[in-house]
Amino acid sequence: MRPPISVCQSGFERKPMTLLVLFILGVFLLFFSGCAEETVDEAADCQKQLDNRSFQVVADNASCGDYERGSAELGLAGFLFENFMTDEANSNFPSALNLTAAGCATTGTDALVGSYTSTYQQKYLRAQYWSRTKPLAESTTRSNALIGVSYFATLGEIITETYCQIDGNLDGSVSDAENNSFTKINIGSSAVGSSNLNSATGYYQIVNSGVPWLCDATNDACRQDLAYEGVWDNLGAAATDSYANVSGTGSITAVSAIVKVESLQQLFDPTATTADINKPYAFLSMYSNRAALLLADLTSLGVSESDDIYENVRESVGQLDNGGTCTNSSAQVLDLMTTIVQNAAPQTSAATLPSTNYQSYNLLNTSEISQIDTTESSLTCTICPAGVTMKARLIYKKSATYTGLYKTADSAIENTLSNLATLSLDSSNTLIPIVAGDEKITLKELLCLDG
Repeated sequence: MRPPISVCQSGFERKPMTLLVLFILGVFLLFFSGCAEETVDEAADCQKQLDNRSFQVVADNASCGDYERGSAELGLAGFLFENFMTDEANSNFPSALNLTAAGCATTGTDALVGSYTSTYQQKYLRAQYWSRTKPLAESTTRSNALIGVSYFATLGEIITETYCQIDGNLDGSVSDAENNSFTKINIGSSAVGSSNLNSATGYYQIVNSGVPWLCDATNDACRQDLAYEGVWDNLGAAATDSYANVSGTGSITAVSAIVKVESLQQLFDPTATTADINKPYAFLSMYSNRAALLLADLTSLGVSESDDIYENVRESVGQLDNGGTCTNSSAQVLDLMTTIVQNAAPQTSAATLPSTNYQSYNLLNTSEISQIDTTESSLTCTICPAGVTMKARLIYKKSATYTGLYKTADSAIENTLSNLATLSLDSSNTLIPIVAGDEKITLKELLCLDG
């Protein structure tokens, strides 16, 4: 069971679910054939109503047992064994499950199970409630039949949500266009060095005797830059000292080369909203969580960890929730972009900036500049005294000028960094840790699917 999203990485099948699902279903039919719960209220005759496909009647009948009500929700979702025994199931799961665009688009909140993103997910969540959530909350020992309902409800949710959310035309095959539309990641995200930085500006920020100066070395002029922003045009006062004097006398404690960010590689669809950007990761986290539940059900049924079914489900979890330790070109680009946004000023508007806000922001190691833009040469410092290492201070293109606040920069720059911040940083602007097996799928882990 391979992860359902290829994210423009080579080697991924275009059909999210394969014959493996049929193999799983076939094996589990051996477990559950003729295994209805014996605790059902005979007066209600719930099993007979299930046999007659009166699924809604059983689902609504409080006299029916957990097994019958869970099974009824499976039936309402369209998860019927005969649907998987047809030739069509192999080539077109959406058709076999009778998925429709309207059903996939129906969202809401259920009093029993909370929010859902499709009418099918609602039914599967309700089936999981009767077969897993309720019995476990009541410390009730689940029969194999009840565990089977839980397993199929979870598997059904994974299958239908994969197609509902990614397969736009529900034809059973996920195209590159559909995949890109869902993930909002640009096809060019593996190209290294496509950002445009300018480090040959001739501007330096020098802290001399505790005073921050912004100096134009070319024109031998310096202005005090008390906000540490690094933008010459934003300092209205005339130059009050010379570059030769500021760089050659006094006590220099910090030096930063001003590096202009002219453009950044667009990692995301520029039309994507924050909700669009978060959607695939919420889906993948759901996928990882549900796969873990499948493993738990398999364990409850006594299936060995060495069994092919168990290993296949576990592999799918590991491929997604992999810890993001790869070093492919896409991951390298992401790491560099993340370094920018992690060190950038996080405020949402200039009005929220304290007077010295930029002092500790927008700073990178000089070696990172040529990694972000491979056309840039290595930066060297000829004025740094012993013990002072020059840093690179980024300022961002903003129409005809520049800014230290990426939130107010040109839209393409703002789009990339804001969306990356949404995915990579927590509310305190701290990098979210990437941990294998934590059921939280990150962009880095997504890009590491193929190592």
